[in-house]
Amino acid sequence: MNRDASLKQNRLLISALFSILLVSLSFAQDSLTITRVFNHSYPGSITWDVSLLDNYLYVDSDPGSLQTWNITSPNSPVSINNPLPNGGGITQIDNNYAFMAARNHCSIVNISNPSHLTVTTSFTVPFADHVVVIDSLVYVADRYVGIHIYSVANPLSPQLIRDVTNSGISSIAVEGNRLYAGQTSGGLSVYDITNRTSPILIGSIAGTSTARRLVVRDGIVYVANFDAGVKVYNATNPSSIQLLNQWHGFSSGNTCDVLLADNRLYVANGTNGLWVFDVSNPAHFVQIGRYVNSTPIILRLVNNILYAAEYSTGFSIYRVDSINPPPPPPVGDTLV
Repeated sequence: MNRDASLKQNRLLISALFSILLVSLSFAQDSLTITRVFNHSYPGSITWDVSLLDNYLYVDSDPGSLQTWNITSPNSPVSINNPLPNGGGITQIDNNYAFMAARNHCSIVNISNPSHLTVTTSFTVPFADHVVVIDSLVYVADRYVGIHIYSVANPLSPQLIRDVTNSGISSIAVEGNRLYAGQTSGGLSVYDITNRTSPILIGSIAGTSTARRLVVRDGIVYVANFDAGVKVYNATNPSSIQLLNQWHGFSSGNTCDVLLADNRLYVANGTNGLWVFDVSNPAHFVQIGRYVNSTPIILRLVNNILYAAEYSTGFSIYRVDSINPPPPPPVGDTLV
């Protein structure tokens, strides 16, 4: 082989390798741009929660006031009612009712008319941190006691069905016939709820720092562990729960909520802002987005619009857009 032919062959090889590299880069995770499109503050108040139903956003601010916003246009939402007193942190909306955990009590609010909210009833508990509604049953996470189960077949008259004693529960998520309970002490408990009114403990693991919120998919549990960041557990075998991963967050922020959409994990890190990770591999987070100048504690997502309770700065609405890597050039003798 003469020198010119050898040189050309080497160039072709380099070109092919370079093209393969570009193709591999094109399959890297998307990066995101996060743009705040709206913010509304409640001076002197803390915003505890936001929740969504149809074209309405329900915002809970301290001390227990609930307000409705029309979000037909997320860039310019419109308040449509005076704040309803004696509300409390919204944790779930079911049909025409908002079920609210408000520390020493739970409230059920009729939201059938978004511009005129009414408290249907309230019932007392030691310390309600979170509620989940399933099949006309309300599961109340009690920071001090465990879990209270109420029937709300008649929302005007909730009936206590059972107390499930635990060291203290601060958050609940349900997948299929399993209930996942985030412990006040930071750990995770898993219950079989085949019988919805009689949970059976089938596994647990200890942890650190309050499990403020959690989300589960296919037995993989993502826990917002306040001072301890985000922990990921494999709970597919509840009798042997395994810690898969931990993102430690920052000492200046408190991890208050996690939201899973497709393969993206949105993390509300309090004073350290909003983070987004690709969790295609739950054991390995890849950061793909961040918004620093925010204080999110609760997140809700519809399509690419993110709604956040912002603690001391009211609530914000963000637009989340993907930035895909450019397509690779055609493979060939491009360097010759």
